[in-house]
Amino acid sequence: MSENRYKNRIITIPNVLTFFRILLIPVYVWLYLTRNESRNVWAAAVILLAGVTDVLDGYIARRWNMESDLGKILDPVVDKISLSAMCLMMSVRYPVMFWVLLFFAVKEASLGTLGYLYMKRTGIVNSARWYGKASSIVQYAVIIALILNRQITDYSAHVLIYLCMATHLISMASYVLFYVRSIASPRHTEEVAMRRIDWNILIMYLLLVAALFILMFTSGDSYLKEVLPKPIYLFLRFASIVGTIGIPAFFAGEKIPREKLDPERFPFRSYSWEKEGRAYEKIGIQKWKNKTPDMSRYFQRTFSKQGNMLRDPAHLRRLVQETCSAELLHWILILLSFLFAVLMDEGGLLAMLLYIVGNLVSLVIQRYNRPRIMKLIKRIEKTK
Repeated sequence: MSENRYKNRIITIPNVLTFFRILLIPVYVWLYLTRNESRNVWAAAVILLAGVTDVLDGYIARRWNMESDLGKILDPVVDKISLSAMCLMMSVRYPVMFWVLLFFAVKEASLGTLGYLYMKRTGIVNSARWYGKASSIVQYAVIIALILNRQITDYSAHVLIYLCMATHLISMASYVLFYVRSIASPRHTEEVAMRRIDWNILIMYLLLVAALFILMFTSGDSYLKEVLPKPIYLFLRFASIVGTIGIPAFFAGEKIPREKLDPERFPFRSYSWEKEGRAYEKIGIQKWKNKTPDMSRYFQRTFSKQGNMLRDPAHLRRLVQETCSAELLHWILILLSFLFAVLMDEGGLLAMLLYIVGNLVSLVIQRYNRPRIMKLIKRIEKTK
């Protein structure tokens, strides 16, 4: 990494964006408290602008190595002021937001103390981490939604508010874990707050929350049903359910103990009618199997499927276990496909069928690849 020339500077592009976000705080508070329908739209637009600059300043700082000590301190402080102002203004309409504000104050006081101890121990000024940014973005999204949809029921509004609080709780737990580990073992402290893998996890994390968010706003009390074209409305409902059950399943799949998955036993063993995978060649699997998404390409910490080109038996045996894990997950998702028929009042059966077919495609790929890899392992070991 090149030397950071901006470390001790005050005026940098990220810092200017942070200062600009400070100026937006009284603007969106005033627009909301005027209780004018058109001004509510402007309040939501200003909050969206604040959220965009919140993400953008950190990205610019890391992308062009413009991180400064002032920015590391100023950015989270402005975030806290902005989010507190949002909670305070929304508590006028939703009193429960006052409790969110109180929890937020306890969270930041605790993390501020740990952050000071961390700085004293390591000499490093900690910058915002991905889970902190994630919880902030969730709050921005929830506030904007509540401002724009004045007809939302109290039940749906409270679900969204509690969802927002839950993400802050997850963020707090993640920060505490980070600080405790870092203070106890400074040598193992992660110097970079936003590694590539963190951005990917952040995107998946936000997709999960967005899926829940969309699901709430495509319910019966939502105005989206009236204002959106029917195909788009149905697609959003489908996508929300896919994200809600699919994304947690992916992370759960990464935690499955691979040593417990035996490719020679049910349900993973290859049956005689499959002819060691050759039966699937009749449906042209060789032409389309490599066109399906491979999550290992996007997550550095997942097992890379491409390493099998090295023909290393140890790698190939692990790859066999990965195909078992993937197959198990797709079986579980197929069993959960009934949720489409239950949750979608229109087009649910068709959505369920499409979801089953999509998972069967991935499942068949695992059953096609596994016996071929196992034969390759035996051939390599025999040769050696």
